[in-house]
Amino acid sequence: MNAFHERGIDNAADYLQSSDQNPDLIRIYQATKSASRTEYCDWVNQHSHQFSPQTLILNQGNIPDNPTQKPNLIICLQPFNNIRRFNQLLEQANRILPNGGTIAIHGETSGMRRHLIHKRFPAGLAHVIAILDYLWNRVCCKFFITRPFYMACTHGVTRNFPRVEVLGRIAKAGFEICGDVLHDETLYITAIRKHEPDTRTPHYGILVRLPRKGKDGKTINVFKIRSMYAYSEYIQDYTYRINGLEEGGKLKDDFRVNKLGSFCRSRFIDELPMIINLLRGEIKLVGVRPISNQYFSLYTPEMQALHLSVKPGLFPPLYYDHPKPSSIEEIQESERRYIEQYKKHPFRTDWKYFWRMFNNIIFHHERSH
Repeated sequence: MNAFHERGIDNAADYLQSSDQNPDLIRIYQATKSASRTEYCDWVNQHSHQFSPQTLILNQGNIPDNPTQKPNLIICLQPFNNIRRFNQLLEQANRILPNGGTIAIHGETSGMRRHLIHKRFPAGLAHVIAILDYLWNRVCCKFFITRPFYMACTHGVTRNFPRVEVLGRIAKAGFEICGDVLHDETLYITAIRKHEPDTRTPHYGILVRLPRKGKDGKTINVFKIRSMYAYSEYIQDYTYRINGLEEGGKLKDDFRVNKLGSFCRSRFIDELPMIINLLRGEIKLVGVRPISNQYFSLYTPEMQALHLSVKPGLFPPLYYDHPKPSSIEEIQESERRYIEQYKKHPFRTDWKYFWRMFNNIIFHHERSH
């Protein structure tokens, strides 16, 4: 079987090329770049006496209540799969690290685990084992009915985490991803403390609420069917930073979108719950797209003001144009044309835009991504 390749890893951040580097961590990565996961941990433990007093090495998945010295670097040698309270560890690290302080973790993603199962067992048996592993270590640990039994049996170790979720958990805890490297079927992540943890509660359900810009800058929670892995919303900035935008203004090679989500997006299924926002009066049928803070930051100051001057809509102006706008500049220009017409003739503009968009979607097969 071919070597495992994690989706979206090609353009990922490399800490060895980062501008913010800790000498101890650079030395570790350079000395262990050809080592296995076990060899990496052994090397760190064997050379720990040579590191700075501000480097804290964790062999267990928790931080001491009163570390002897405030660290600048935390190296966690317990794989993130085996840390029972992973989010709590990250938040503890955020509290004791200064701004610019670094944390380094590693572990096995769900894709790596599936790959290893198929490598070790015959094809038919491997499929069965992979499904059972997913149900046990991914599903049972989340359902409130099965979670207590799962935790009693496993103590929260060997959990099944997609790479996107691990990155998202780290970003939610107030860290910026600056290293995201796959080596020897192990994912090594380095992150720098930038701000306090995000207090929003992530949701695992099929229906999600995403904060978006509404009229006059008011935040509205847009309902959608989940099309991405859990915690994806916390790494939108990181995804944009490493991949940029594709034609149509969407994030390029968005590895946060899962296979089912890609299908739903291509048929607008994921946006059906936005009817709830429509009935609440938070959006209208036709209008500018309710966008995230990160995407809003890409607009020019003039277009930011224009965008916030009108109520967002379920069907955005970009579907009015054929072919669809292919760059952020063209999307802004499309919105400008709509807003200027809407402010002069609100009903007439929305009526005209709706039927033109209906024609483009049905007969010209304009789709989301």
